Amino acid sequence: MTVAVTPMIMVMFVTGVSRSAGATTPSRSLPLVSVFKVSPNSLSNNGGTVKLKADLKFAKTCTLSVSQPVKGLPQKNFACGVSSFSKSFTIGKDTNATARSYVFSLSVKNAEGKTAAPNAIVAEGAAPPPISFGITNENFGTVGVLIHSRNIEVEVTNNSTQPQNLGQFGIVGTNASDFGLPSNDCAGIVLSPKGGECSFAVDFIPTSTGKRVATLELGDLSWGSTGANALLPLSGAGVFSEISISASSAFYSGGNISFGVQGVDTTTSPYYVTVTDASGTVPLYVGTIGVSGQNYTDFLVGGGNCGNTVIDPGAQCQFTVNFVPTASGLRKAQVDVYGNMSGGVWTIPESGEGQYATLALDNPPSTPIAGINFGSETGPTVSVSVTVTNTSSDVFLAFGSQSAVSGQNAPLFTWLPNNCAYSGAELAPNQSCTFIVNFIPGQNGQPGVFYQGIFSLYDNAQSGSQTLTLQGTETPTS
Repeated sequence: MTVAVTPMIMVMFVTGVSRSAGATTPSRSLPLVSVFKVSPNSLSNNGGTVKLKADLKFAKTCTLSVSQPVKGLPQKNFACGVSSFSKSFTIGKDTNATARSYVFSLSVKNAEGKTAAPNAIVAEGAAPPPISFGITNENFGTVGVLIHSRNIEVEVTNNSTQPQNLGQFGIVGTNASDFGLPSNDCAGIVLSPKGGECSFAVDFIPTSTGKRVATLELGDLSWGSTGANALLPLSGAGVFSEISISASSAFYSGGNISFGVQGVDTTTSPYYVTVTDASGTVPLYVGTIGVSGQNYTDFLVGGGNCGNTVIDPGAQCQFTVNFVPTASGLRKAQVDVYGNMSGGVWTIPESGEGQYATLALDNPPSTPIAGINFGSETGPTVSVSVTVTNTSSDVFLAFGSQSAVSGQNAPLFTWLPNNCAYSGAELAPNQSCTFIVNFIPGQNGQPGVFYQGIFSLYDNAQSGSQTLTLQGTETPTS
């Protein structure tokens, strides 16, 4: 299909004021040109009449000139009045259909000095060779908010007998940010005459609901910077999707997640939460999944396949939740699932109770101890086994990473966690395990030398650690 384009004259004016370098300081403001414009601002290449108008201030004499002959110009030193002037001029027919321009100059003066308005440029010429798009407009229909539409391929054709110099692309209008150009083979190229083609693609990602509109502009440089743009209207409608949440009734009920009682500084097993696209037609975009609220650091999300993904109507994805209480008592937060549902986020309240563990240290078993006296030893190493019992009925006993021997004679005492008290180990309620504490006499040849130290076992009991005093006496070998 051949697109007929009527040649146009583009008329552009820029107004402003500059003070003459030779003017003296006036007793009142110098002449100002507040408006300098033309109407109509476009004509076909058949020419026509244009009307120049200037709004002035403190003016007495005006000078108006033009760079090319125009009927009625130039005008030299005419009285223009103190507030305005208007004059009509004829632009002749462009019989040769060649591009040309006119530069109008206006200066205004009075006894105080002289002011010149910036030049006004009028461009006239034959219309550029017509180009056409393979479509006259593109309506993407209904698309889920934040969902990427299909890409629409658009052909650009040069229907003229002259080469067509294409410029850059732009998308303008009320909802310009909702439309994009995922691919483009046309920008900045020259289409050959009589059927030269290129193509580009447009897409639609609505950022909100309702009708969304914009216009694609293809710059036309075939007759200079004043060439007209080719326009392609774009439209579509955004709609929210719908989400539903489900999980095991063991921890999910009434839209709430409840973890129950959990030992402080211990982590629950991962619980799986299922997200379903409950919309009949609109894909569900699931963005980031996070935690917020009063005790948000005590709750974790992760795993699964939900983050930053799109699922089809009726399809599902999953993510996991965990509870790691950092203190005792009720702990509360919420899971935030961001996506293209109404409101942009779906919240799931979650709670759990943190509880400190309790424990006993025995040697021998069932004999509580507060310290270890190794007595008099010749060495080389004396070992004592310590039994740890988790006396809690509901929570695991967890061991920390800072357990160590301290004190002046610490190098003479060591400990071995065995399979019990190493960092990250947990002991179930009412269960026991053992670790070893060693005494290594100094072997300095002095009888009766007394050594002491302190062993600290870090855990998730309320005190945070348990301590044992260590002491021993070196007995020299005979």
